[in-house]
Amino acid sequence: MKLNQQLFKHSCANPEEFFDDAYAIREDHDLLDEYFESAKSLTRILEKFKVEKDPNKKNQLIVDLLDNWGDYVSYMSFGGFINACGASRDDFYKNKKKYKDDPETAKKLLKKIVEYYVTDRQIDQPSKSAIQGLIDKGSSRRMGGLGAIKLQKILEPLGWVRKYSLDELDGVKKGFGLCSKSKFNLKSLRTHLNIEIKSADDKSQKALDFVIKCGDKYYLLEQKHMNFSGGGQNHQITDLISVIKYAEDSNKNVHYISFLDGRYFNDILLHTDDKSKEYISKIEQSLKETDNFWLNTNGFKEFLKQH
Repeated sequence: MKLNQQLFKHSCANPEEFFDDAYAIREDHDLLDEYFESAKSLTRILEKFKVEKDPNKKNQLIVDLLDNWGDYVSYMSFGGFINACGASRDDFYKNKKKYKDDPETAKKLLKKIVEYYVTDRQIDQPSKSAIQGLIDKGSSRRMGGLGAIKLQKILEPLGWVRKYSLDELDGVKKGFGLCSKSKFNLKSLRTHLNIEIKSADDKSQKALDFVIKCGDKYYLLEQKHMNFSGGGQNHQITDLISVIKYAEDSNKNVHYISFLDGRYFNDILLHTDDKSKEYISKIEQSLKETDNFWLNTNGFKEFLKQH
């Protein structure tokens, strides 16, 4: 049995833990204090607007709101109300195209939303805990960065050293680089390694997550963390399968790794429903036809030990 097939079986035999501490965001957001102070200022403006009778002064309060607009608005009940009125926070950034194209309409729209808000909603006093709670609610968007940190913490104790260019990576036996639009991007990987990366979307220069050097071999890794099933997750699984589908004919030292952690790994690979069987069949076929890998956390650790 080929090594990639062995490690796939190893991954299935050692599924993901129910809870992965690597993805627990326990610290307060770095900008929490700043968001709190800004939210208090915005609340004072809303309170003034509610009791103000002079139309000109009301218009000035809308200008004041726009002057102090920021990301913090999303973490207030007022920010939620903006969405309930069919608008978005981004409509009111002065430095964005939508506002620049028609600032007067933006002002009128915000004024109408504020009028409805102070009439139909209670103006709550902001609190740090409430703001942090709304930040936490959107924490899934930060999971990709946490996944990269997790893999680094696995790689480095086993002797892999982070490098910041392909030339640096060429000079070591055990190294890795993090893909971005400026470093280890599709164009540089294709040129430097003489490869195609057939699975990648040419519209995005950042289509992979890691480049891992093992001796004279390069492994290009795509990483996803998923805990729940659904349409979006099914699409991501399809993306991962496409990563390991192709072999690089022009450079036999380049291979691919699809890394999936989170409880969804267990759901799709350890269950027997038709969709899981379809995924498993496609994964096993790709592993049979290539020297690529499909790994979870334990499978990735075992992969490194064997390299």
